[in-house]
Amino acid sequence: MSFTTAGRELCVLDQLLRAKGTGNDRLSNPLAFDIRTGLGRQYFQFKPDFFMWIIAIILRKFFIAITAVVFSKNSSFQMAACLMIMFLAYSAQMMFRPYMSPGEFDIVIKQHEESVYTSAIHARCKMQLSHVESRGRKKTRRNLMNFEGKIDQSAVLGVLTGWLFNYNTIEQVMLFAAVIVCLMGIMYQANATSTFYPGALDGVTGVVMITIIGAILYYVTVLVTEMVILYNEDSSKARLLKKSMSSKEKKDKSSRLTVSGDSQQSALIDVASDLTMNPLFLNEGGKAGSTPGSPTASPTPTVPVDVVMSYAKPPPQELWTIIQGEFAAMSNQLAAARKESQIPTPTPSLEKNDDDIKNKKKNQFSPLLANA
Repeated sequence: MSFTTAGRELCVLDQLLRAKGTGNDRLSNPLAFDIRTGLGRQYFQFKPDFFMWIIAIILRKFFIAITAVVFSKNSSFQMAACLMIMFLAYSAQMMFRPYMSPGEFDIVIKQHEESVYTSAIHARCKMQLSHVESRGRKKTRRNLMNFEGKIDQSAVLGVLTGWLFNYNTIEQVMLFAAVIVCLMGIMYQANATSTFYPGALDGVTGVVMITIIGAILYYVTVLVTEMVILYNEDSSKARLLKKSMSSKEKKDKSSRLTVSGDSQQSALIDVASDLTMNPLFLNEGGKAGSTPGSPTASPTPTVPVDVVMSYAKPPPQELWTIIQGEFAAMSNQLAAARKESQIPTPTPSLEKNDDDIKNKKKNQFSPLLANA
């Protein structure tokens, strides 16, 4: 493989990557990244098969400069030579349409897939592009007719805008304006040497002025529109990025709060279940221990006070059930304590009991029974 074929293949690969919307770094463009950074300005606006079209533009400008130098003594011949050059350039532009505008990226990829079977360079480039994901943008075609059978003005405006701001259309309009100017120059020179059409000079001047002013206005409109579109795209990307980052932060914050709330609630449920199943609140037989003064046996686990006081809102149902049980047990204990404090039961001393037993035995003593 010669250097020319290798360089051509790299340029074609780079333009295909550009049409896919990638290749701006060495990771996505390992083979043609160096040639993009070094020579990308010479071919970035052309299609892959016409990456050398810049030479045709240079040759066109060169021959126009040659006509101004060589045929400077005859203005009519000079304008005729310029007309021939511009007409050939216009014909070549209409035939090949070498510019690759952003609206033609999908068409370029489709043409590349069709050229794989007929071009070895495209076949090798397809192997390099196999691991690169496509842009994922589907080209939609709007229907020019609405449901009422009338022409949709917005659809027509979209089609005209896409055609008017195409790079190939811009080049064709500029070349056509140059052809008209050259032709009007020849007509003006021919009419200056003849008096058969005395009013034609004003007409030729008007056509030239209209053509030049219209071409300048069209070019300025396209340029300003392109700048506004690029600025809006950059600002919208920055705005969407900022919005996504803020929404992501809000989502992370809410997820953290949700996770912390869920973890706190699950921790309280675990505490409640641990307290409910605590062996200290169960009898040896495995039944629930009875609370003093309570007729029924029910577990009365103790909930830490700091856990209850940490809640600004009502606690969960599980914890509230335990608190109710504790409150009932404490009420029963308080009622039993009040009942015991109202009716005291004296506890006799051990010495008094011993004296009573001795006196009783002494009274029951009989000497007859002793003699017997």
